[in-house]
Amino acid sequence: MVAWNALGTELLGGLADPARRDRNNAAFLFLDPASRDVHPDWEDRAREAVGQLRVAAGRYPDDPGWPH
Repeated sequence: MVAWNALGTELLGGLADPARRDRNNAAFLFLDPASRDVHPDWEDRAREAVGQLRVAAGRYPDDPGWPH
């Protein structure tokens, strides 16, 4: 996340928890069962997230932050 506001809190539910240290939407989408409640069109969001991750991995293949 680059920025955060009240609307983001409403749209992305579980990411708003102040106890969360990470606000990684992909991690929330795939690892938190609550994401399916937040995103009724979860399968579409999952396909989009995978596509975005593939583009980023292709653009920055040597980034040490990517798991290999």
